[in-house]
Amino acid sequence: MTPVRQEFISTLRLRNYSPKTIKQYTNCVSQFARYFKQCPSQLGPKEVKSYLLYLIEEKQCSWSHYRQTVCGLRFLYTKVIGHEWMAEHIPFPRRTQRLPEFLTPEEVRLVFNAVQNPKHLMMLETIYATGVRCSELVNLKVKDIDSKRKVVIVRNGKGAKDRLTLLDHILLEKLRVYFRQYQPSEWLFEGRQGHVSTSVPQKACQRAERDSGIGKRVTPHILRHSFATALLEQNVDLVTISNLLGHSRIKTTELYTHITLKKLQNTRSPLELLDE
Repeated sequence: MTPVRQEFISTLRLRNYSPKTIKQYTNCVSQFARYFKQCPSQLGPKEVKSYLLYLIEEKQCSWSHYRQTVCGLRFLYTKVIGHEWMAEHIPFPRRTQRLPEFLTPEEVRLVFNAVQNPKHLMMLETIYATGVRCSELVNLKVKDIDSKRKVVIVRNGKGAKDRLTLLDHILLEKLRVYFRQYQPSEWLFEGRQGHVSTSVPQKACQRAERDSGIGKRVTPHILRHSFATALLEQNVDLVTISNLLGHSRIKTTELYTHITLKKLQNTRSPLELLDE
């Protein structure tokens, strides 16, 4: 491990970045260094610009990978190498705002009916009932299910924050059945070593998408969006939904205000009013 790489990882750890973020940023910076076959400390604005254009134009990378690369390079140059002036040469791109995908309750029912494995079904139902992220789901422990207070405790979520989310009576009863069948000891969803990986609920969603035949994408994140949309259609306020989702900014939650079907369908167009 090179001194710069070691210092990069150590600084991220000292600033309490999550293991997942450290891995992502390190991979992005490593790819940058391999592209030029040089240590990043020997590279400057010209090389950074060239590499970012390569990611967009040739590699056609995803928005998330591009943003991770920008974040990783900014952290490297400003916090590790000490070149604060480099920040202006690694600007955050303007993000295209797209409406979150979501499933209606009827579509969710079809998806759940298509899941054959009881453990996988319990995972997807937990996401839909609580709004947890996929990474938060697999990190849930048995002790995080607080049946007395009727809450699920999400520990060390995104941004290293703890929060509480919903534990309704239906989910609680389903979890009790699951407990009797699988008898988890520490992790709620145990794997061969520790908890299951995030690929387990992700693949369960892929199979359910195929087998349900709903013709829409199904992912853990879309189930999370569907949780938020269902609450909004019940007129739950944005602040509450934001807290349940663990959003750091209310602006993020406001995206859901554009996609509630009930409100859209119950709104009369001006043309319709002309016929009165």
